[in-house]
Amino acid sequence: MIFLLGTSAEGQLFFDKTANVTTKPLFEDIEYKFIIRNIGSTNLTDLKLNDDRLGNLTSLLPTTTLLPGQWANFTYV
Repeated sequence: MIFLLGTSAEGQLFFDKTANVTTKPLFEDIEYKFIIRNIGSTNLTDLKLNDDRLGNLTSLLPTTTLLPGQWANFTYV
């Protein structure tokens, strides 16, 4: 997924969320992997991450600022 921030092509964010399986038995954990990358030409600051199923994950981000070309990833179980 690619998100454009505002109307400028300068602020662009790549976001990917994957799960270790598509179906799991009841009560077994699912491991989610997140990748966020600044593919634009400007610094992105004050990043926040809210997932419709997992809730607010901002505190798990390794950084809330990404320079152009920089990326952050983390795993949530």
